[in-house]
Amino acid sequence: MRLVEYILAWGVLVMSLAACSGKDGNEAEKATSAKAVRVAIVEVDECLPLVVAEHLGLLDSLHADVRLIRKGSIAECRQAVESGEADVCVNDEAIDFKLVTSKKARIKRISQLNDKVIAADKEGHSYDLARMAVDSLLNAKQPVFIIQVEDLMVRLKMLTTGNVDAAMLPEPYATMAVKQGGVELPLLNGNGNDNGNQDKGQQSPRSSKLVKVPVIINVAKLKEPLRIAQDSIRRFGKENYEWIWK
Repeated sequence: MRLVEYILAWGVLVMSLAACSGKDGNEAEKATSAKAVRVAIVEVDECLPLVVAEHLGLLDSLHADVRLIRKGSIAECRQAVESGEADVCVNDEAIDFKLVTSKKARIKRISQLNDKVIAADKEGHSYDLARMAVDSLLNAKQPVFIIQVEDLMVRLKMLTTGNVDAAMLPEPYATMAVKQGGVELPLLNGNGNDNGNQDKGQQSPRSSKLVKVPVIINVAKLKEPLRIAQDSIRRFGKENYEWIWK
């Protein structure tokens, strides 16, 4: 899962920051090891391994020194970092967003988005993807409106009740919407590839805002609890862990 890769990348990044700060590496580690790294997460499939690892007690028993802070939206995760409640937050470029249309809108193709309303987070990657879909309408006769809806559950409810025509949704929300009659439309990235094949090495300027202070995530200790959690999810299925978010 891509979020795991980003978390490990954070660990490398912040350790580099500590090294560049003029402090001895051991001294920097001692300064942060006494305090667990607080990670703000949101209810998406990419965060599930972290939550399962926490539920199974793996973060503590394997001394991963990570504490999870659950939020309702990516925006709330960012605000948690800005306020000092969290040290790092979910990078929404690691999240697989899908464009789902409302059952009431009867939209089956991207070309039918003319004069329609799409719900997304204007400060997040979901907006970039929505904008990309809109920009693909080269001969659009009417504008497409992208409105700000930060909370993922609110975004889902607005879609299923027909208050918006389409929404950018991650899993498990996209599947919930489809089960209620929504239609998933294919997304293209800037290179003409499907969304699942985006270049993970390319990040937007927002990525630089993920770390508020130099913190150290012990990469070696985090890998094992995540591996065990992912094995459990593969073995029992993510449906077995739907209750874990409640």
